Amino acid sequence: MICEDYNERIEEFERVLQKIATDMAGGVVFERLLPMDLWKKTEADVTRLRDLAKDCREAMLILKPERAQVVEQRFKAVAQPLSVFKDILFQKTADPLANSRLALEQLSRSIEGGV
Repeated sequence: MICEDYNERIEEFERVLQKIATDMAGGVVFERLLPMDLWKKTEADVTRLRDLAKDCREAMLILKPERAQVVEQRFKAVAQPLSVFKDILFQKTADPLANSRLALEQLSRSIEGGV
């Protein structure tokens, strides 16, 4: 049961990660959006990716407790940039488009961490 659930979550994780990457490459998500507009476009996918990463981490810690250190490193490589992405978008600044660019860099890091 845990293995089946884990496989489903991994497949969904891959789909969401691919969607975010495709949207970024295809110009659906780009740095010319104001931070709140960027958040509105990405919120559902970013939140889902973070939740799936947590679920996968929990399952892997049960299935492979001997690999806990690697599991935690991989989780942080995805989750931490997602948190920073959101934090940057919610910062008040004189140059909001600069925040959008910085946030997108963090989103790219999260994608790299999830691959």
